[in-house]
Amino acid sequence: MALKLLFFAGCSERLGRRQLEVALERPASLMEVLRSVPELTPLLAGNGLSRLKVAVNLQYAETETEVKDGDEVAFLPPFCGG
Repeated sequence: MALKLLFFAGCSERLGRRQLEVALERPASLMEVLRSVPELTPLLAGNGLSRLKVAVNLQYAETETEVKDGDEVAFLPPFCGG
């Protein structure tokens, strides 16, 4: 199962990359992806997960959301507007 992970703004700065393609053996929840991909560890440091927004195929998602082969998962830092 292949996933495309995209990182925006502070997330990409923290990881030093804008995207990453990963292969998993089976469909998984977002939480399982976060725990099984070592490159994502810097995003989870401290209280990082509670501050992140995650989208699957352009729709905001919760950590229980199941991802499937070919899904695009985007990691967005906290943001505000005016």
